[in-house]
Amino acid sequence: MPNADAVAICIVNWESTDLLRACLDSIRRCPPTLSYEIIVVDNASTDFDARVMASQYPNVRWIVNETNTGYAHANNQAVAASTEPYLLLLNSDTEVTDASVDVLAKFLDDHPRCAAVAPKIVYPDGRTQRSCRGFPTPSALFGDVFGIGPYRMPGFDHESEREVDQPMFSAIMIRRSVWEQLHGLDEQFPIFFNDVDWCMRAKEAGWEIWLTPTARVVHHHVMSTRRMGRDRIRESHDSLVRLYHKHYGSHLSGMKYEITILLIRFTGWVRWLIAGMRR
Repeated sequence: MPNADAVAICIVNWESTDLLRACLDSIRRCPPTLSYEIIVVDNASTDFDARVMASQYPNVRWIVNETNTGYAHANNQAVAASTEPYLLLLNSDTEVTDASVDVLAKFLDDHPRCAAVAPKIVYPDGRTQRSCRGFPTPSALFGDVFGIGPYRMPGFDHESEREVDQPMFSAIMIRRSVWEQLHGLDEQFPIFFNDVDWCMRAKEAGWEIWLTPTARVVHHHVMSTRRMGRDRIRESHDSLVRLYHKHYGSHLSGMKYEITILLIRFTGWVRWLIAGMRR
């Protein structure tokens, strides 16, 4: 497989334009040496002025949606507007550092069976974010309720290079050929679990997914989804139910499937009540 000579940096923005500026400024400070373009899709943000942003960042290709079409659809839009062999998906609340983009591209060059590679994610104060998880199998979910099991990868410190199941898509570089093979993100998961679904499909197709700490990206973790209030809890658990229907519905016994769905619904209800009391 030939080495990549270009990368499309795809960013989705919703109600976080100040952080988007910091993200774009970080690319200016730490530009990749390979050819690149930046595509930003804004999902009808109330704090976004397209003319101002275009004048401040003339090298960015802007796509402005009239309504919030969701994270999955907006990323699919950004990718469809590009042709580069590598895709770097960035959240608008991230900042690249040093040669992080080049390091990720070289990793894909050197690992032809790798569909996607994620950097080490850190908070602004340098603390490591636990950005990788296992797949949410029934046993993993049941264990997570009691704070045990492999779902949150408790034995992994994110300091070593290794193959993983599910890195967060807050920052990840993906091989375009695999993206197209899998038809991008599934838009039945508009906000949550679209990254998990993509990783599951990539693994099912025989591809590898890795994390390399030699690349580092800062994540402010100021999720614009917090503006959804408690609705984000409902949407998250509804998306997990849809994920189970898609990936496990035909493989689990009826009783095991129904109990798992009940657990997802119940924990979502508890989280929704707790969030209400905190408000």
